[in-house]
Amino acid sequence: MRRQLEKDTVADVGYRALVSVAIGASVSEAVAEMQAQSVGCIVILDGRRPAGIITERDVVTRGICEGRGLTGRVEDFMTPEPRVAQEDEAIHLVLARMHRGGFRHLPVVDRRGRALGTISIKRAVHFLGEVMPRTVYNLPPQPGSFPSSREGG
Repeated sequence: MRRQLEKDTVADVGYRALVSVAIGASVSEAVAEMQAQSVGCIVILDGRRPAGIITERDVVTRGICEGRGLTGRVEDFMTPEPRVAQEDEAIHLVLARMHRGGFRHLPVVDRRGRALGTISIKRAVHFLGEVMPRTVYNLPPQPGSFPSSREGG
């Protein structure tokens, strides 16, 4: 499994095509684009480079829960200067970054830093299941815990 994770890149795993709005767009525009594209996040661009990212969770926590609704600019809701994944980067490095930072989505960039798309933890886990089904599907849900009683009666 280790060799596979070190060899395969973000491009091998696959990522979603870029869904974005430019800095200065309204939050309602960003949410409308997320709905139209059926995605859980949108990249905020400054030219071709990611300046921020907004997720569904950001819309709820920074907008609805704070009583702001969908008014304002994307800069008020986005996570600025998001961590990114290089298209040719080994997937194990990206998975570690996502785990350490608690990120569910990362913008994917080329070597020049231009946004190409997004990768989600969900996509990465599906990829692991595809290339190593016996290993992934046989893992217990919580490896360090043991049931207090026998399952099934």
